[in-house]
Amino acid sequence: MMITSEDFSKTIDRIVGKRIAKDRNKTIDNLLKENNEKVEEFEKKEILETYKWIKVKKYIDDDNLSWEDRYKKLENHHIDETTFLINKIREIIK
Repeated sequence: MMITSEDFSKTIDRIVGKRIAKDRNKTIDNLLKENNEKVEEFEKKEILETYKWIKVKKYIDDDNLSWEDRYKKLENHHIDETTFLINKIREIIK
């Protein structure tokens, strides 16, 4: 889940109206970067420590193709899916 700078600015405007920011030297970009890194870390931790599934692209069958072409397409989908999952796990464990 990525937070846009516009959403962040609106939230900051509401918070600043109630209290003074603790660290005035931090820019919105730095705060956004820190927040997105925390979200990414949380998602990585959630995947590794719970039963959360990694979402993959769903296979869509095409009935208009011959069975040979459908099989090739399905086989390619499985190769792409496996490659994606391997790369995703490598990214998570870095």
